Amino acid sequence: MMYRSLMSLLVVLAIGVFVSANAEDKGDKGDKGEVHTGVVVSAGSGKLSMTGEDGKEHSHDIGADVKVKIDGEEAKLEDLKAGDKIRVRTREGKVVAVMKGKGKPKKE
Repeated sequence: MMYRSLMSLLVVLAIGVFVSANAEDKGDKGDKGEVHTGVVVSAGSGKLSMTGEDGKEHSHDIGADVKVKIDGEEAKLEDLKAGDKIRVRTREGKVVAVMKGKGKPKKE
């Protein structure tokens, strides 16, 4: 009797650990990050300066792996011009996508 109870407890714990690990993995993949909008002040050489909706100017470092799109088409950071309205997607404090025009940043 004790042996069966112990085995049942171990099986329940193992299932709990498995379900918990899968839930964490799905959480990471489902994290789309945050999107904020603003207007380009300057863009180029791995830096994007923009004015946010709050009217404050701030800058982002833009890595070579960041997706930049204009009207849904791939573009370069340098293709963005002062005054362009943009959306910036960040995840864990880093920019992962910059969009201008139609379309929306895809989940990375």
